[in-house]
Amino acid sequence: MPQLVSPIPVAVIGSSKPNPENDAIARDIGGSLAERGHTVICGGRQGVMAAAAEGCSRAGGLCIGILPNLGDSPNNYCSVIIATDLGSAGNPICEDVSRNRVIVRAALCIFAIGGEMGTANELRFAWEGGKYVFGLGGAPAPEGYTRKVTWEHPSRRFLECKSAPEALTAFDAFLQSNVVFSTTAISPRR
Repeated sequence: MPQLVSPIPVAVIGSSKPNPENDAIARDIGGSLAERGHTVICGGRQGVMAAAAEGCSRAGGLCIGILPNLGDSPNNYCSVIIATDLGSAGNPICEDVSRNRVIVRAALCIFAIGGEMGTANELRFAWEGGKYVFGLGGAPAPEGYTRKVTWEHPSRRFLECKSAPEALTAFDAFLQSNVVFSTTAISPRR
C-alpha cells in the first residue's frame, strides 16, 4: 500500500450512469491519487464512483464510499462503505444537508468527471465551501450558478482540464501551493 500523505481524502465525483470515456478517466484519476498516497472519497455507487474506486483499489489505495441511503448497494471496489440516511441531490434530508455535502466538505479538493444533477449539487457545495475543483469530461456548472461565475472565475478554483494528466498536473501544483484545507462556512442558498 502506498504511504498515506494526508489524512484528508480527495473526492472524485460524477455520474452514476456508465460512460466508458468518463469511467476510464475516473479509473486513471483514482489510481493516480492512490499512487500519490491519497485516500479517495466518492459516492460509493456505480459509474464514475465505481471506476475511481476500482483505480484506487488496483493501485493499493484506500477508497471511502458514502452512500446516500441505508439500503443502497455499494460498488465492489470501495475499501470502506458508510451508508447514511442523508439522501442525495434528488432526495436530501433537508435542502442543504445530504451525503453530497458530506463528500465535498470532507475533501481536500475535488475531481469532477462528467455528471448531471447530483454532480451539479456537489459542485454547489464545493463552490460555496471554497474548494478547488478539477473538471473533466464535461463537468456541469454548480447548481444555481453559471459556468461564467464558477468555471470561468479568475480565481481558477474551478479548473476545466482536457485530460487526466493535465488534471493531475494541476492537482500536483495545487498541493505545492500549500493551499490549506478549506473550512469556509457554506451559507444557505438564496
